[in-house]
Amino acid sequence: MTDWLKEADEHLIPFIKRMPAAFVKAKDHYLWDEDGNRYLDFTAGISVTNLGHCNSAVDEAVKRQIDTIQHISNVYVIPGQIELSKLISKKSFDGKTFFLNSGAEANETALKVARYAGLKKRPGKTKILSLEGSFHGRTIATITLTGQPKYRKGFEPLLGDIEHVEFNHMDSLKSKFDDNVAAVFIETVQVEGGVRLMSNAFMKTLVTLAKKHDAMIIVDEVQTGIGRTGKMFGYQWYDIEPDMITLAKALGNGIPIGATHIRNEIAAQISPGLHMSTFGGNYIACAAGIAVMNTIDDKMLGHVAEVSEYIHSQIYALRTEFPSKIGDARVRGFLAAIDLIGLDAGDVMQKMLDKRICVLRCGENSLRLVPPFTVGTAEVDEVFAALREVLMGK
Repeated sequence: MTDWLKEADEHLIPFIKRMPAAFVKAKDHYLWDEDGNRYLDFTAGISVTNLGHCNSAVDEAVKRQIDTIQHISNVYVIPGQIELSKLISKKSFDGKTFFLNSGAEANETALKVARYAGLKKRPGKTKILSLEGSFHGRTIATITLTGQPKYRKGFEPLLGDIEHVEFNHMDSLKSKFDDNVAAVFIETVQVEGGVRLMSNAFMKTLVTLAKKHDAMIIVDEVQTGIGRTGKMFGYQWYDIEPDMITLAKALGNGIPIGATHIRNEIAAQISPGLHMSTFGGNYIACAAGIAVMNTIDDKMLGHVAEVSEYIHSQIYALRTEFPSKIGDARVRGFLAAIDLIGLDAGDVMQKMLDKRICVLRCGENSLRLVPPFTVGTAEVDEVFAALREVLMGK
C-alpha cells in the first residue's frame, strides 16, 4: 500500500491535518481504498455529496458537457448559468445570481455587494454584523466574518467594520444594531460551530431589527442548503425573507461551484466591473448544478426528515446508555452533532476510521454526522453500533 501520508508530507503544503486514509473509488455512501477495503461515509465530503458519490444524473450531465464545451469565461453568455439561476429562484426567492467556485468566494461577493449597497444608501452605512461561533470561509475577509478567534489568529490586521454578536443572545444583538449596519451575515445552523440551531425568537428579533435599521439579511447556506436540513434551504425553517443567500458545496455534488443569489431590487444596483470570476459558473459546474437542482425533490427531502428522526432516536439511546461519555446533541435533517465527555473527538474519529466508518468533528469537542442522502436506517445502525464499541473501549 502506498504511504500516502508520507507522500503528502513531502509534496503538499501542510495547511491541513489529514486522516491516514486515501480513497480511489466511491459510490453513493461508500468509499474504497486502493486495497479494496470499503468504508461507510458519514461525511459527504463535508456536506458536499448530498446526492451520494458519483450520482448518475450528475455524472451523465458532466460527461455530456465535457464533450461539448468546457470553458469560455464570463466575457460571454453561458446559457447554463441562466438555467441554474432560474432553478435557484424557483426553489428560494425571485432574484439574480452570480456564480463562483467556492463558498468563501460566494460570501466575499455577498460582502462586497452589502458594502456597495450600504454606501449607496448613505455614507457610513458600512458595518457588517456576524455571529460568534459562525464559519464563513478561510480568506482574509471571510475569517473576519467568521466568529471563531482560532481562525483569525495570526492573520491580523483583518478587515474593519465587522462586529460579532453573541449567538442566540437578544441583548447582544440589540446592542450592536444601529443605522450604520449595512447587513447581517447568519447561518441558521452553525455547522462548524457545533451544529448550533438559531432560535426562532432570535431570528424574529433579528428580522425586526434589520427592517428597523434598513439592513440586509444574508444567509450563508453553503452547508445548510440543497436539502441538508430536510428543507431545500435552511432559512426555510423560519419566517424570513433573506436579501441574499450564498451557496456552494452540495450545489455541485463534488464539482466546485459557488453562488451568490440576490433579490432583484439589490441586483439592480450592480453595474459591470464591480466583480468578476474567470472560472465561476463555467459550463461543467453549471451542468452539475442543474442536475443537482433537478434531482432533489420532495420525496428526497421527506427521506432526509424521516431518517433524521431515526438518527435522533439513536443518539438518545446512546446518551441513555453512556451518560458519562455522551453530553448534549443537536440534530436538524442530516446534520447531527454529539458532544463527547472525557473523550477527544479527534481520537474517536480515528477509531471510527479504524472500523471503516468516516465521520467528522465540530465545535469544541463534538462528533459530526453529515451523511449523503442515500443512507437509510441500516447505515445509521452500522454507525451507531461502531460508535457504541468505541465508547466501550473496543
